[in-house]
Amino acid sequence: MKQALDQITSYLLKYDAYVLEILQPGISEAEIKTQIDKIGINLPLSVYDLYKWRNGIRDIYENNFSRQIFFDFGIFFSLESAIDLYKSDSIENKYWSRSYFPVFTNGGGDFLLLNIDELSGEWGMIYLFSPAINLSIDPVSIYDSIEAMVDSILLCYNKGAYFFENRELLIDTNLEFEICEQRNPRSLYWKDDESNF
Repeated sequence: MKQALDQITSYLLKYDAYVLEILQPGISEAEIKTQIDKIGINLPLSVYDLYKWRNGIRDIYENNFSRQIFFDFGIFFSLESAIDLYKSDSIENKYWSRSYFPVFTNGGGDFLLLNIDELSGEWGMIYLFSPAINLSIDPVSIYDSIEAMVDSILLCYNKGAYFFENRELLIDTNLEFEICEQRNPRSLYWKDDESNF
């Protein structure tokens, strides 16, 4: 996965994407574990790889959302922000189940949540929480895993579904759906059949 993340970095550099200026450097595995242990959850190793690559964006609500996104729904929470959001929105306010840990957002109330229920059979899958899109408060599977998400993002860059203009991400949605459906066969979001929601 590290190689795929490095290739994504190369794309962001090639297009001088604004998001590179605000993504924080990665953090160590020990630091990730220390922070995660404080809230008593277990995350897949791929999440550690993600946060070792970059530690998200510290203050996403202080920047223009369009400058922070590097894939669809792809504003990357810092680990500290993700933990704070997990405690407030999952544990305290119960917007979604404790089985979901937030990793990304679009800044407009939609979140990509990691399934952290090791007994569910869907541990490590990514879900979209978007009442407006899903027409439900129930999250819908969108990526089969962190690895599948990263591979999908990279393929979207390689095939031109994701590209930059004026340093900001643009998306060919039809091509994105075609790519992501193939890379994420277990995930319902990309399916043509709307009854999956």
